[in-house]
Amino acid sequence: MVNFTLSLHFEQFQKKPSEETVIKIKNDLTKLLDIDLHYSRKENLLFPYLEKYGIFGPTQVMWGVDDRIRASIK
Repeated sequence: MVNFTLSLHFEQFQKKPSEETVIKIKNDLTKLLDIDLHYSRKENLLFPYLEKYGIFGPTQVMWGVDDRIRASIK
């Protein structure tokens, strides 16, 4: 969703550059950084706790999904 919105704002900027559109693009990029921060927190807080108690399967799957999401954002 954020990628789609960012694309729309970028297209608007290409057609008619404006300060308002630049602000929208900056806000979209901030949201993308927030998504990455969310996954980093999850991996650093939740995963070690689960793995401490021998729960490895879900964390490995979630790590893979998180990596794919991050790759699509970049």
